[in-house]
Amino acid sequence: TKNVKPDALSRQYASDKDQEPATILPSSFTAELPIKHVFRLHGIPDEILSDRGPQFLSKVWEFAVSLGANVSLSSGYHPQTNGQCERLNQESEAMLR
Repeated sequence: TKNVKPDALSRQYASDKDQEPATILPSSFTAELPIKHVFRLHGIPDEILSDRGPQFLSKVWEFAVSLGANVSLSSGYHPQTNGQCERLNQESEAMLR
C-alpha cells in the first residue's frame, strides 16, 4: 500500500520513493513519519487535518503541540473532507487493473 499526500493547490499527489506505508506501523512511529519525510522537505504546516485514522488519533495532539500547529479532525465519516485522497486512490487502483 502506498501512502499518498494530495496537494490541495495543484490537485496532484506527492509520493516519496523511500516512503513507508503508514497502515502497518505503530502509532508512535507513524506520528514521526511526517517529521522525517514531509516537514524536512516542505516545512512545518500551520494546520494538520486528520481523518481520524487510528494510527494518528493517539499521538496527533502531542505531535501538533510539539510543532505549534493547529489540529482539525474530520467527522467520523465525511467524504467531502476525505474525497480528494479517496478519488486519487480510486484512479490509482483503476490504472493498476
